[in-house]
This record gives sequence, structure tokens and C-alpha cells, in this order.
Amino acid sequence: MPEDCRRLTDFETEAEQLGWRVTLDGVMGGLSSGDVAFDDSAMIFTGEIVTDGGGFSLLRTPMGGDEFGDASHLVVRLRTDGRGYEMVFKDDGDQRLFHEAKVPSADSGDWQEVRVELSGLIATANGRLVDAPAFNPATVSETGIILKDGIDGSFELEIDWIDACR
Repeated sequence: MPEDCRRLTDFETEAEQLGWRVTLDGVMGGLSSGDVAFDDSAMIFTGEIVTDGGGFSLLRTPMGGDEFGDASHLVVRLRTDGRGYEMVFKDDGDQRLFHEAKVPSADSGDWQEVRVELSGLIATANGRLVDAPAFNPATVSETGIILKDGIDGSFELEIDWIDACR
């Protein structure tokens, strides 16, 4: 049975590129770096993780619940270096709270389509697990990708498109 999906972004237009911004561990004294660029209709997230004093780089954008609707999962076309990236989501509630899901990927250097489930997300605040209501895609206010895998070194992740599916 084919999935019912709608394209959230494919980075084709400047409007789809605007709003993506990097937040670094410098907010807590860390030294990690991160940058976002767009090339050939793909978003490229690069930088370096420094675990001494922090250890994360986060790329995020505002995104309304009307875009997610009743989605049960995302399908993301990406090319990765094999590091432990996670999708993160904020909702209309507590602004310290993130709902997180691991991004399945392989270090093949090839484009792949991965499925990110929106049920069973892990709730965190300031990097710590917290007890929170389940994530509701209809109330999402922001989505992003974070690297906080505890490994020093450079990283690169390319995303071709993101679909919300049910």
C-alpha cells in the first residue's frame, strides 16, 4: 500500500531555505561549530563537535503543526557520514522541551531514504530526559536535526527532502 505523504521541504526555493539556523553548545560554554549551506537543492549541515564543555550542534527551523497534520512518521532522503544524528521537535508547550528520534542511517556515502517515527519520541530538556506528554504532530512549532553523539570531530549531513507521511 503506498504511503500518503506530503512534502515538507525539498530546499528548491529560497523560501524553503530561509529560517534554518544553527544553535551551538556555546550557549553553555562549548566549542562545537556548525554551518548550513544549500547546494543543488540539498541542505548541507557541517561542523565539528567538541565534547569538552558541550558537545552539540543543532540545525532547526520554525514549522507549524498544519504542515505535519496527522503524520505518523517522516521520510527523509539524506546522505550521511554515519554519525548519530537525531531529529528534534518542539511543540507549542514548554519551550525548553524537545522531542527526539534517532535518524537511522548508514555510512555508505550514498543517498538513502529513512523513516523517522513520530510515536515514542524521547522528551528532553537541556539534554536531560524528562517526563512529558506524548508528542502531538499537530502542535509542532519547530523541527530540526541535532548531533550530540559524544564523539569529537567533524561531521557532514546532506538532506535532499523531508516528507510527512501517514
